[in-house]
Amino acid sequence: MAENTFPGFRGSELFRPVPEVEDEWTAIYRYDTAADLDRWLGSMARVSYIHLTLPMINRVAISVVAVTLK
Repeated sequence: MAENTFPGFRGSELFRPVPEVEDEWTAIYRYDTAADLDRWLGSMARVSYIHLTLPMINRVAISVVAVTLK
């Protein structure tokens, strides 16, 4: 995916819904800084990717949780 070409990319994970608990998939993106994450979230590459997947998804929701580990 395109997110790994953006500065500061550290990794990503995709979690399936927990049966009988939730029905939403969760994608985790890790970047060095909040600015690096914002660059990905606001990019045309991400918008293009979302448009390609729209026929397969019901909605896109974004929750940003910033954690710094040093």
